Amino acid sequence: METEMDMSEILIETCLAEEQPPHICSALRGIKLTHKISGIIVTSTKEKSQRANYLGALELLKLKLVKQRFETIDEDDLVDGATFLQDLDSGKYD
Repeated sequence: METEMDMSEILIETCLAEEQPPHICSALRGIKLTHKISGIIVTSTKEKSQRANYLGALELLKLKLVKQRFETIDEDDLVDGATFLQDLDSGKYD
């Protein structure tokens, strides 16, 4: 999913894997992302690498932000389908 994100709006925290002693650096693998503006928090600890958990958490955060956007849409901003298609063809949303 392509969603514009300003990474300065995201707080990134790392978590230790529970089964590893805290002093082992390789135990770092979990990720917690907090979107500062909306307050949405997502975590990922399922994958074996921190990078994979980061990418998974980032995608989950994007999905939650899109979902929130649709849930809070103002009905006055809605247009009918024909108008939307005309605007789309004209390049209004590019």
